[in-house]
Amino acid sequence: MLCDTNGGCLPDEVAAITKVALGKFELQSRHPTHDDIGLGVANALAALETGAVHVQGTVNGYGERTGNCNLVSVIRAWR
Repeated sequence: MLCDTNGGCLPDEVAAITKVALGKFELQSRHPTHDDIGLGVANALAALETGAVHVQGTVNGYGERTGNCNLVSVIRAWR
């Protein structure tokens, strides 16, 4: 699990980190992305675009942490 616990990464950083991790290890990448700087959904989408198979978040703010990305937006945007 690759976690941006303070929500401070930019989407290109999430993509680069995901690529490196998937290139070095045989794993399925999971990402709980946080929305502290408003990029939770963008970071979740960047992770999915580079090979993540699982993202975590909330549903319209309800869930484990209100700062997690909004899964409603991720589902709508993901092809």
